[in-house]
Amino acid sequence: MGSKKSSKSAKKYLSIEVTAEDIENGERDSSSACPIALAVDRSVIGLDSFSVSHLYIRLNFKNGTSMYFCLDKKTSDFIDRFDAGKSVKPIAVKLPLPALPW
Repeated sequence: MGSKKSSKSAKKYLSIEVTAEDIENGERDSSSACPIALAVDRSVIGLDSFSVSHLYIRLNFKNGTSMYFCLDKKTSDFIDRFDAGKSVKPIAVKLPLPALPW
């Protein structure tokens, strides 16, 4: 007998790779030029503007849509450490995309 397909599709993510270069070029206490912001700007197509805080990332697209992503503790800690002038290493930030109703 065949197996049933799950009615739920696999969770999808927007993956942002923060590199050593992003860390080196990032600015402390900057919502648009911190390492994560540099990685977002490089990785996400169609952005009009964006903002990164230690709690969330906001993306505003050229088509008028906006998305907000709450950050996990690991990413928030990375931002807090970087802003405090402490050493940080490259990280991968996974932002869960909302499920579509269709």
